[in-house]
Amino acid sequence: MLTQRRRDILRAVVDQYVSSVTPVGSKVLIERYGFTVSPATIRGDLHALEEDCLLRRPHTSAGRLPTDGGYRRVVDDFLAHPDLLGAGPLYPDESLAGKLGMSVLTSGARGNSSTFPFPTAYTPSGNLDELLRRTSAALSAYANCLAIAVAPTPLSARVTRLCYTGLAELFAQPEFSEPQRYFRLMRVLDDETELNDLLMDSFCEGEVTVRIGHEMLDAGLDALSIVLCPYRTNTDTRRGVVAVVGPTRMDYRRAIPAVTTAAWTLSEILR
Repeated sequence: MLTQRRRDILRAVVDQYVSSVTPVGSKVLIERYGFTVSPATIRGDLHALEEDCLLRRPHTSAGRLPTDGGYRRVVDDFLAHPDLLGAGPLYPDESLAGKLGMSVLTSGARGNSSTFPFPTAYTPSGNLDELLRRTSAALSAYANCLAIAVAPTPLSARVTRLCYTGLAELFAQPEFSEPQRYFRLMRVLDDETELNDLLMDSFCEGEVTVRIGHEMLDAGLDALSIVLCPYRTNTDTRRGVVAVVGPTRMDYRRAIPAVTTAAWTLSEILR
């Protein structure tokens, strides 16, 4: 059982490592995150988190990095307490939809006449494809990751139509400086069956789902994480998925509400 301070320290290490891509030490935590205990106490907490396999040291003299387990503990806190995402208890919300460029028209429920930057109606071969393209483009730009938007399909069917954008953003991340790190992902994106398996095997019905590193169940993808969320049409018999894929060092604080908001927005449009 983690103490509250150690939970806060773990979250601070994750936040700092996401932004800096460098090991995090006690000095940085005290100077930037307002911990009022001594450096020795912080070092003791970091050691305890390392003993719990939530942090690791790349070498003896370095600060700490999150492990897959450390990311998982922080993400579970985010999912259980959305206020930690800065989104409040009822995320997603329209302010984030606006940042994503996806204002939502809700048939007067909110008393405004906002218009979509997407088509407000769609056909199987036309506007839906444009809607998916714009959604994935907005997500990849906002989350700085690869984004995937899957067209609604019958619940028992395999993925047949999708759009993805953001490979350049993903491969610009320092984790992908070695080409072999992304060969497996490229093969998955080129293979409809494997891509369907990646999305559906990661999917939990009716909620945002996060798979981190080794949870991807594919040794070639264990440097990646995926955040995905379903959306539905007005019949509730067809389901689509939106997702972002990034390194395990993904900014989950940003990605989780972004994916949830995109799914919510698509559901509103298609209904």
